[in-house]
Amino acid sequence: MVFFFSPLSAGPAPPALGKQIEPENLEALKKEIARRWGVIDLLDLIKNVDHATAFTGEFTSSMIEGLLRHLTSAEVDRQYTALEQQPNGQSR
Repeated sequence: MVFFFSPLSAGPAPPALGKQIEPENLEALKKEIARRWGVIDLLDLIKNVDHATAFTGEFTSSMIEGLLRHLTSAEVDRQYTALEQQPNGQSR
């Protein structure tokens, strides 16, 4: 028997949950996102959101600073403009 320990209680481990069926609306959402934008590169998304909001300025991690240091604002502008100019908002 496996025990689950927490600061509040100790007892048997909770039963494992099996794979759950995705709700129909989640599958429809995924399909619509894929139809509108295709595959979206996560790093490009983060860079563009940071360009618009400067949210990474709130982080103190040197890893984030190092990552963004390699990306000039001119490069972000170029990528953002290229994305806006694509027909129907299609990515690549």
